[in-house]
Amino acid sequence: MRLISDIKLTPNTFSFLLDRDNRKLTSLSERDDTPAAQRIMDAILAEQLTRAATTTGAPGTARAQLYSRELLIDGERYALLFAMTRANMLFGLGVPQNEIDAVLAPMRQSNLRILVLTGLVVLLLAALLLHLIANTMRQLEASYTDPLTQLPNRARLLLDLQRTPRPSLILLNLDAFKEINGFYGHACGDQMLRHLGAQLLQHLRLEADSARLYRLTADEFAVLLPRLSDEALEARMNELGTFIQRQRLDWQGQEVGFNATFGAARLSAGEARQGRDSLLASATIALKLARLQQRNHLLYDPALKIREEYEQNLLWANKVKTALQEDRLLPHFQPILDNHGGSIGKFECLVRMLDDDGQVINPGRFLGVAKKIRLHRQITRVMLEKCLERFRDLPYEFSINLSYEDLIDPQLSQTIKEQLQHSGMGPRLIFEILESEGIDNYSQVRAFIDEVKALGCRIAIDDFGTGYSNFEHLLRLNVDLIKIDGSLIRQLDSDPNALAVTLGIVQFARSLGMQTVAEFVHSAAVQEKVLALGIHYSQGQHIGMPQAQLQTQPPP
Repeated sequence: MRLISDIKLTPNTFSFLLDRDNRKLTSLSERDDTPAAQRIMDAILAEQLTRAATTTGAPGTARAQLYSRELLIDGERYALLFAMTRANMLFGLGVPQNEIDAVLAPMRQSNLRILVLTGLVVLLLAALLLHLIANTMRQLEASYTDPLTQLPNRARLLLDLQRTPRPSLILLNLDAFKEINGFYGHACGDQMLRHLGAQLLQHLRLEADSARLYRLTADEFAVLLPRLSDEALEARMNELGTFIQRQRLDWQGQEVGFNATFGAARLSAGEARQGRDSLLASATIALKLARLQQRNHLLYDPALKIREEYEQNLLWANKVKTALQEDRLLPHFQPILDNHGGSIGKFECLVRMLDDDGQVINPGRFLGVAKKIRLHRQITRVMLEKCLERFRDLPYEFSINLSYEDLIDPQLSQTIKEQLQHSGMGPRLIFEILESEGIDNYSQVRAFIDEVKALGCRIAIDDFGTGYSNFEHLLRLNVDLIKIDGSLIRQLDSDPNALAVTLGIVQFARSLGMQTVAEFVHSAAVQEKVLALGIHYSQGQHIGMPQAQLQTQPPP
């Protein structure tokens, strides 16, 4: 009795213990209001709790099952909690419901506040997440959209190429767009792009082949198509070209016309997946070739292996950069025979590259690539320094080749003049200018020539006879020597026409007081013709090939 009376949950909580014969022990017996306590116990006995507990549960189990029931006595509601003990007796607690509510009410209020605050936080977080998601979606959409024309951009095209089975691609580039921008202004150029984009989009929507339009960069658009045959692509480019030529833009009272060049590529069924990734590159190559060949459109032909050529160019570009960094570019020297004195008095300095194994690589393999990536000026600078050092204490004259780009480069020109002033070797140095290269700025080139000639240098025109402006070069550049191209010299003993043309060049040079050099003298028979024509110097296989060491003795 003392044990169960010690249990206190709320002020009026009571405990009770019943056996199967409804004999009872209860803490209610200690209350002053005995009738009320008796009514409570009578009500509990009437509920037959022992039967309810033993019917649904198994007495004597390791863990007793707890039951609950509500009880209404004298208008007051009680919550009963009871269970069977291991001694097969029923133990229970009775708690007034109003006291339970008094305890739970603050908790319910706190829970409500917590629930409200939690809901508000969730709502705020949801709103923030929605804002971030919407902003991200806008940014994502913007990253795939050209801001000027609102067309899909290059990033979107690359994505769609991966999703399109066996796609075909047409690139179109507006002709003379830079000139229009320069003449009418960028506002006109932007309006042209918007106008053409809108017209092309409307035109393509009328087609039944699900074509999609993109704007890539500047004045370049792309049309992505499902798989088409070569003939269908050619026809489509013709049709688009005709459509674009019909377009007109009224800009401030002036009519501006449109014209475009097209390049296309397609992915055939037998090509691997990586071909789809490179489809844009193939179409770009076709577009560039169309411009170079002055054609309206061109379809990429894998048989030409242009991509392989580009890959080789990239490979050689890296090799040139590495060779410059590791100082593996060096001059070789080809002897030039004085036909009057019979001695070697000059050398042409020609660049060579050593590969990783020490093998000598001819300039035909790398010089063109170096020019494309604007490294040839560094090569010229290296050649000048090494040749000046090599001939510093030698009595020979030597020549170095300069391109048109070298001549108009202010920094390189300044370096050349400083090196000449410092070394004092100008009187023994000849600069050879390629005759085949076009010269747009004669005044700038002539200024360089006059400055180096003031330091003692002489000027030679190389490969004379291969271009179309030979005599203009001679008359405007104050030339000292003419190097007659090998395409004429190597045929002197077999072609009367080559002999006649060479004779004309020699007589012309003689009348202007210029010396002549015969290039590509490959045999004794050709050398005899050279001597008969009165050419001052000979150079070629018969005289000596370029090598790292100086060949100072003439051939036997």
